[in-house]
This record gives sequence, structure tokens and C-alpha cells, in this order.
Amino acid sequence: FNHNLPKFQDVRVRKALTYGLNRKAVVDAVYQGLAEVRNVPQSKVSWAYPDEKEIEPYEFNLEKAKQLLDEAGWKVGDDGYRYKDGEKFTINFLASTPNVVNDALIPVAVENYKELGIEFVAEPMEFNAIIDKIEKNDFEMFFMAWGLGAEPDPYNIFHSEGSLNWIGYS
Repeated sequence: FNHNLPKFQDVRVRKALTYGLNRKAVVDAVYQGLAEVRNVPQSKVSWAYPDEKEIEPYEFNLEKAKQLLDEAGWKVGDDGYRYKDGEKFTINFLASTPNVVNDALIPVAVENYKELGIEFVAEPMEFNAIIDKIEKNDFEMFFMAWGLGAEPDPYNIFHSEGSLNWIGYS
């Protein structure tokens, strides 16, 4: 999510989008039961992996997602889509192609988010074109993965001044 955009600045919206996406269906489609959903950006085999009791699982729950969106002021209109201050809730998703994760993710996101009243529009493009848009802060949402080293330090990714914090998380 581009945290610099007003619609993604409300934590309830970000939580709703996580609760409202069947991430397990995506993981199962890509990895055929050989992987599981991660709720923290860390491997379970790392010393830095937190105690399971400290992790919010964000299990797929459309009703909870709808409640959070309602609380955040995104109300369902006559056409079935959500609006706030006259703006329709649409997500433009930068989708690198070819990418097996995006191939599984996009249809699930389109379906799940439509059930929430959100239009999800995938914009397939080449990886370097996505990087160019990200560097110009010309994006709403994208999917990317990265690897962590033996001494995992997510400073560059999640700190406000991190060199890889392209999403504006603070």
C-alpha cells in the first residue's frame, strides 16, 4: 500500500484489506501446500521470529473487513462499491509479469475485494517499469518480495528513513 495516499493512511483500511484477502488461497495456489501464510516479514526458522502469541493472524474474515471499512467511513453505495467523500474505493495494482504469485493473487483479490465493495484493477507491466513508477511514488499498491540475511534488520524496509521504504510506512 502507498501509505502516502489518504485512503491507505487509516490503519483500519489496511487491516480490512488484509482480513478481506484470502491469502491462504493464494499461497496454496502458488506453493501447492508447501508454504504457509506469513503474518510477519520473517522466517519461522530465524532467531528473530516472534512468539506466535504476539502475532495477529489476520485470518480471512470478510465480515470483520467490512466492519473496519464501515468504521473508517467507507460506505457502500447503490452500485455496491464503497465511497468516502465522493471517492470510489478503487485499488490500482502494479502487477509484474510474468509472475506466478500475481497470477494467483489477482483473481482472488478481484473477487474478495469486490465482495467488500472495492474495485481492484491490475495493471500488468514489466518489472523495471514498476520500479520506475515506485521510485516516482506513482503507485497505489504492488507486490514484491525480498530476502533477509542471517542478521535480519528490517530498518531499510520499515523505518521512516529506510532506503527501501518505498511505501512510505512510518
